[in-house]
Amino acid sequence: SQEPDTGAQDSAHERHARMLLAGADALEAAGYLHVGVDVFAQPDDPLLAAQRRGRLYRDALGFGAHGATHLVGFGVGAISQLGGCYAQNPLDQAGWEARIDQGHRAAERGVELGDDDHLRAAILQHILCFGRIDVAQLENHHRIDFRDYFADALGRLQPLFEDGSLAWSKEAIHFDRLARLTSQAIASQFDPLLVTGAGSTASR
Repeated sequence: SQEPDTGAQDSAHERHARMLLAGADALEAAGYLHVGVDVFAQPDDPLLAAQRRGRLYRDALGFGAHGATHLVGFGVGAISQLGGCYAQNPLDQAGWEARIDQGHRAAERGVELGDDDHLRAAILQHILCFGRIDVAQLENHHRIDFRDYFADALGRLQPLFEDGSLAWSKEAIHFDRLARLTSQAIASQFDPLLVTGAGSTASR
């Protein structure tokens, strides 16, 4: 079988990284500040104020300055987030209308989060909202050994530790500028539903 061209892959990743950084440079030169992922805002934006206060939150609608809250979805395919549960309305309009006409709640399916789900959700909030993982806080709150619990994810992320994109401190994992711009890809490594195979690695 033909071996993958790792040099071409590396070049594509480098081009993508340069493109992201150039875009961020242009936005910051225009007076915008990076909130997280692909979102930039003016310095007086409520999102940045919430981030400084540790109140920034991300849900199905994107970033919000309100902190964790309940989210109720009404329309076709809408997602609701209520406490430790997620629910989704029918994806087709006919199915959604039928449930409403029959006097049922719109939600068609749902799931109650377990302890592992809550832990992984907290990690995604740390990464996407604040560009770091507060390891000590997670270990204390969830009573885990982070390195042991997430050994597989950390193994997939090892190339980013080696090139300095991610860095350990005593109590946290810190993200450099490029890692924050690609934080969704990094966060996906902590979501078992998004990891496509044991050999997959995070890519910037």
